[in-house]
This record gives sequence, structure tokens and C-alpha cells, in this order.
Amino acid sequence: MSAAQAPALDMDKLNAFIGQFVSDLGASVHAAMVVIGERLGLQKALAADPARACSALPTRARRKLASAWARKPARHESATS
Repeated sequence: MSAAQAPALDMDKLNAFIGQFVSDLGASVHAAMVVIGERLGLQKALAADPARACSALPTRARRKLASAWARKPARHESATS
């Protein structure tokens, strides 16, 4: 009885598949976070009064939010104007 050989993997196809999988997973997680934020009223609170909404957050969350806004200033400015 001879042992069957496993087919060779096409690494380019495997990398493309993994890349697409990670991208789709990230989009799914982002969509879930948007839904959670909407249900909790985060978007409405930030739109109404960003300073007050952020001041209600714990210190660590405020630092993370400020850090995220600092990395993407154009996006933050367009969202608030």
C-alpha cells in the first residue's frame, strides 16, 4: 500500500484567501461596533455635544479616543464640521 501524497499548496492563493478573510472579519467587527454604538446612543451623543459625551467616558477611553482622532485629523474635522 502506498501513501498518498498531499497536493502542493499554492501559497499565492492561500495568502490571497487569508487576506480576504481578515479583511471581511474586520468589516464584520466594525459593522457590529457601529450597531452597538447606535443602540447605546453614542453617535447621537457625539453629534450633539462631543465634549460632554467624551467627558463622560473613563479616562482610558478618552485617551484612546483622543489618540485615534490625532491619527486621523482630516476624518475628525470632516465629521465635526
